[in-house]
Amino acid sequence: MNRIARQPEVTQRLTVKLSDGAEVSVRRWGPARGRRVVLSHGNGLAADGFQDFGRALMQDFEVVAFDLRSHGENASVPQADMPWPRYIADIPEIFDAIAEGFGPRETHGAFHSMSSACTLVAQTKTPRPWASLTLFEPPIAPATEPGLVAEFNIIQHGLAERAAGRRRSFETPEELARSFARASTFAGIPPEAILQLARATLRDTGAGWELACRPEHEASNFDTAGMLSGHWHDFARITVPVQVILGDVAVHDMPLLTRFGQEMAGQFGFRAVTCPGTNHFMQLQKPEFCARQVAAFAQEAETARSREAADTNRETRDESTRGSAIGI
Repeated sequence: MNRIARQPEVTQRLTVKLSDGAEVSVRRWGPARGRRVVLSHGNGLAADGFQDFGRALMQDFEVVAFDLRSHGENASVPQADMPWPRYIADIPEIFDAIAEGFGPRETHGAFHSMSSACTLVAQTKTPRPWASLTLFEPPIAPATEPGLVAEFNIIQHGLAERAAGRRRSFETPEELARSFARASTFAGIPPEAILQLARATLRDTGAGWELACRPEHEASNFDTAGMLSGHWHDFARITVPVQVILGDVAVHDMPLLTRFGQEMAGQFGFRAVTCPGTNHFMQLQKPEFCARQVAAFAQEAETARSREAADTNRETRDESTRGSAIGI
């Protein structure tokens, strides 16, 4: 495991200064296109770890990637005891900055885990004109199922304990990649993609490598994720097309997440799609399949909007015709 796959070309870079002073790195991979997809990552990780997925998306989109605050390329900033409200507030600010800095486009979202949860909740509070949202296993327990909420909280507290004790420094990215490869969570991910994820997750200090997201921040994000259930009923207000992509319960290391997605589909009309033979990291395990789901859903949403616009124009013409007839 000694070679990182060729990275997509960064053709434009933007540093977004958020309303609290924190800065977020945003970059465009590949050429500008007529429609855009924005992607981000899960807790403790970084957008550059999803480059194979990004490359697959380039067939249909302009691809823009960003790291959540205190992750990836971003400097670490102080974190509140309850960090999620700030992560959530960042999403519409980043959306606006992308539109201003890279130009307005039809914009779709393709978000994994933590970033998918933040985007979904943000859309209930400060909605933005996403053309569609494809969300890969948003970790939000349904408030309508208290047993699932309790089970989720127990799991998250366990993840928080492990994250808090995580080793922060490494001699090389290969060292972290070997650790990833031993974990069942990363089963089915090609070795080059695991090394790519490890490299993206680390920061070069000049004297070695360290996790870009501080272990105590990652732990807090896990430990407090139960608060997201408080926004569950608000999802009924979301009007943009949403689909959730779920791992395969037969091989999943945390099958509870698939249940959450199915509950979202049943209660709010979101589309739910299963990625066969994958777990929570389906974008790394089957990037082409996942990219096809994003593109197909985006096309379907675009077709539906065109049909709706045509129907509206037809109704307007009919009203005008009836008005002229009455005038005669």
